[in-house]
Amino acid sequence: MSSRYRELGGPVEVDVVPGYGDEEADVFFVNARLLSFLLHGDPAAD
Repeated sequence: MSSRYRELGGPVEVDVVPGYGDEEADVFFVNARLLSFLLHGDPAAD
């Protein structure tokens, strides 16, 4: 996903949450940066 986003010209930052791997966990959905991106898109585009 990050390579495709970069191909389209978007910046990519990855937040790693130690101990969770790729499982779906609540800790991902309370991350302020992730929620802001999902709700508002790229903040640099404003």
